[in-house]
Amino acid sequence: MVHPGALNNEGDLERVRANVAAGLEPWKSAWQALKKTGPDTKYQPQVIENVTNGYWTQGDGHAAYVLAIKWIASGDPAYAKAAIRIIDAWTSTVKSAAGAGTMRNGLGGNQMANAAEILAYAFHGSAGWPAENVSRAQQWFKTVLYPCVSTGPMRSANWGTSCMAGCMAMAVFCDDRTMFNDTAYAYEHGFTNTTDGGCGVTQYIDPSGENAESGRDQPHCQGGIGHLMEVAAMAYNQGIPQMFAYASNRIVVGFEYTAKYNLGNDVPYHPFHDYTGKIIYPGGISAKNRGHFSPVYEMANYYFNKAGYNAPYTRQVCESPGYAPETTSSDHAGLGTLLYQPE
Repeated sequence: MVHPGALNNEGDLERVRANVAAGLEPWKSAWQALKKTGPDTKYQPQVIENVTNGYWTQGDGHAAYVLAIKWIASGDPAYAKAAIRIIDAWTSTVKSAAGAGTMRNGLGGNQMANAAEILAYAFHGSAGWPAENVSRAQQWFKTVLYPCVSTGPMRSANWGTSCMAGCMAMAVFCDDRTMFNDTAYAYEHGFTNTTDGGCGVTQYIDPSGENAESGRDQPHCQGGIGHLMEVAAMAYNQGIPQMFAYASNRIVVGFEYTAKYNLGNDVPYHPFHDYTGKIIYPGGISAKNRGHFSPVYEMANYYFNKAGYNAPYTRQVCESPGYAPETTSSDHAGLGTLLYQPE
């Protein structure tokens, strides 16, 4: 596989460091904003042998990723060491996380594996993560965390899209083609090794762009399409752009629908049938949190442009006043202005 090649490839990361070092905007302002927020080099992970609190996985995974990006932007090895300390603590201590739940493990595994990919491979491995620790981390993801999100129940809708993003990130870092192919299949068809795995892109987004959470609230519907986007983006970085085109560009259509509505425009709505055929949210599209944008659009805009898709509403979100520098959260890696701003 291509390394680094999860959410961020080598060219992306080199561009960030070069533009921050040169003081170019908007990277300079985005870095200044990030430097003042999120975990610092004193961050300490929460680990025990049997983790049952999924927020630990999610929080520490997010911290590792943000610290890895702080290293990328600044070149300061203290950030890399702090991120490595988090991953080493998990991979040397945690023997079970099954009780922590599928969704939180998916969210945490996604960002932690993306951090590991950067720390192991970016700038020719100059983060200084020992090879034996990298190998231990790969084995740990495959045998401890990946089984928690790739098997079992509760992998439909946003639970499933979170798991899917985690599976793809772990597959890339572990350099495991079987894991990768299984996740790519789940993107198209949902998880088929369970009776509750309806999270494939055509199960989650219908041909109009409406999605399974459009009638619930806008943060949830942006969350689901954001994680599907992350899966497609990681596949793109592995030389597989077809996920964007799958089912008549379904992921692009889904982003455009949600962006259009949250920008204040009217969109069609019909009661959504979930993967079992059950009607959900019959009352209409939800205006709850309308206009509050999750940190997923700059990533989508960046990859849509690279893959040759016109997505005007997604682009308009990125150009909206107050949207940049983009934030980050334990649900979505974000940091779009720093990482995905086009030249």
